[in-house]
Amino acid sequence: MLVDISNLDAGQLRGSFTRVNLGRLTRDVAGQFQKAASQAPLTYTVTCDEKPRNVYIDRERWEKILFCLIENALKYTAEG
Repeated sequence: MLVDISNLDAGQLRGSFTRVNLGRLTRDVAGQFQKAASQAPLTYTVTCDEKPRNVYIDRERWEKILFCLIENALKYTAEG
């Protein structure tokens, strides 16, 4: 992730943008953590707007961002 930021600053990072339903994609990625969350003393709920609103994003990078955020949230949240 830090390498990506360095490359972005240097103008060397190019995205591959595709049109996706951001809410649905976010729900699908976040859903992959359901099992890990159920093994922790946490309540894990994913609510996303899934209306047919498509946006252009770099899907691979968006998934990487979500994985890092959710993984760290599960890792560093004691309970809740």
